[in-house]
Amino acid sequence: MKAVAPPPRPRRAGRSNPAGVALLMVITSIAILAIIVVEFANAARTHLDQGLNLRDEARATALADTALVMTRACLDKEIWGPAGAFTAKLDMERVCNIVLGIFARGRVDVPGVGLSMELPGVQGIGIEKGEIEEIKLVSEGSAIGLAGLRCPSLAAAVVAGDTSVAQQPGQATCPSRTMTANLLRNLLCDGALNDVFEKEHDDGHRYTREDIITNLVDWVDPDDNKIALTTTWQFEYGIGENEDAYWKSHGADYKVKDMGFDSIEELRLIPGVNDQLYDVLVRNVSVFGAAGSGKIDVNQASESLIAKLLRSVSPLGTAVEGATCGQKQDLGIAPQGFENRDPMDALFDIWARMVVQAREVLRHPLLHPESLVAPPFRNPNKFIDVVKDPLKYLMELSPNADANIMLAVYGINETQYRSLQGFFANAQQLKPMLDTKSQLYRLQAQATVGNITRRVTAILKRDTGKVRTLYYREE
Repeated sequence: MKAVAPPPRPRRAGRSNPAGVALLMVITSIAILAIIVVEFANAARTHLDQGLNLRDEARATALADTALVMTRACLDKEIWGPAGAFTAKLDMERVCNIVLGIFARGRVDVPGVGLSMELPGVQGIGIEKGEIEEIKLVSEGSAIGLAGLRCPSLAAAVVAGDTSVAQQPGQATCPSRTMTANLLRNLLCDGALNDVFEKEHDDGHRYTREDIITNLVDWVDPDDNKIALTTTWQFEYGIGENEDAYWKSHGADYKVKDMGFDSIEELRLIPGVNDQLYDVLVRNVSVFGAAGSGKIDVNQASESLIAKLLRSVSPLGTAVEGATCGQKQDLGIAPQGFENRDPMDALFDIWARMVVQAREVLRHPLLHPESLVAPPFRNPNKFIDVVKDPLKYLMELSPNADANIMLAVYGINETQYRSLQGFFANAQQLKPMLDTKSQLYRLQAQATVGNITRRVTAILKRDTGKVRTLYYREE
């Protein structure tokens, strides 16, 4: 007879498997511990990265700041010792940029010929895995100086309590104000800025080019009288108008400063200066410099700024500008780079291009060896001489070349060139506007260590043998 297996014994209710429960508890505990360890590791790594970033940030800042210290030392006449007096004859931007190249990269970069020489055994300043990516010193005088809008004699009269200047014809201006206003007018007479002057701003007002210039003047001059510009662009005092009342009517909840600018950011406080116009101004103007100067360092000035200088003293330039301010005209065939420009207006840009390239000829170390340490324009008269006949200097590159071939690059021939010279026969009028020995410098230094980059911008002034920092910004 076949045996039958007994039935399984029933499991009592409520009784569990101890081994399974223990396994579940172990797995749960391991999962919790794993989460804790991962979070701890992430937090530790985050803190470590923060520490490394702080270290790299400090190193990058130190590198950029060291560039500033080195630049101040290079510009300081006392550091040069007995040779300090000789620095007045040097192109300090070029000399200091060579010195800074040695300091930052351990090599000598010879400007003008593209020659770079490594210095064996000289590593330059730097921290391991860090470097100074950019270091550049330029003349701050190579921009339109808004300090020229502040007339020292008028300011002195107001401080002395003489308010009669507001009622005297022709007393609302001075040469530097007129020159600076002319340069600003040239800057603002750009068709790309038409939107700024044709549309209402966020404050509900529409501003003209004249409004922008007079608002800038009111910001820096010390009296309470609203300045105005006539239809012929002559300054005069407004009748019965107060600067602060005018500001409030244009949506500003503050009073005018009645002093010079302390920083470029102050331009944002000027009614009518929106973001678009601010971007234009910040690239083309300087708020530093002595009141009443407004001079342009032509050794460093851009091609467009030199064109503005040429227009400002030419009756033809003023007439053309007055007729075409903010307008673009289709010329059909025009010299490259001057399409959609008034033909006469384009001539000033062509001439400015020739002047700038003649300046580069004067900087050529093979043609002018002294240019390695001396500026191309040692005095205003040299610049005026170039303005009157830039072709003479351009021909130094190829003395035997045909003049028409040389001029063809600029879209004109020799006959046209000689007739154009008449427009600049009065270039001597430029002299009060020119500076060839600027004492203001802008330093830009950028250093990177690891993933951290720091950029330093500083405005330095050589003053009675010492170097002062007028402005400092770290980004």
